[in-house]
Amino acid sequence: MDDLILKRCKYCDKTYEGTNESCCCSEPCNIKYQKYMKQREKTETPVKIFSIILLLIFFINIMFLPNNPISKYLFIAISLIAPALNVIFPFGEDKGLQKRGVKKTKILFRTIGIAILIYILTYYFLEQF
Repeated sequence: MDDLILKRCKYCDKTYEGTNESCCCSEPCNIKYQKYMKQREKTETPVKIFSIILLLIFFINIMFLPNNPISKYLFIAISLIAPALNVIFPFGEDKGLQKRGVKKTKILFRTIGIAILIYILTYYFLEQF
């Protein structure tokens, strides 16, 4: 007979009695958790590729292109979107803002708006000097 221990469900965060092998409190939670893990694997690769492309563009811009401030500001604004993708499609156990019921589109528009605002403020601030 398996020894039951108190565990926390990886999908819904409820406390339940389970074995060492179990990860979810019920079969529906287990199915949802498996779907979530598959979706996470699908979204992890494009974000990594996007981050690598941004770093390559930054390297090429610094090393080979003339010192153009607008391209630097644009890179700053675009690079702020990359961490936000980790909020929308998180890769850890916590599902970020989605877990609290915030829709992906609302998070995306908020993130893009903040990135544009930071870009404008950075551009305005650096043009003063």
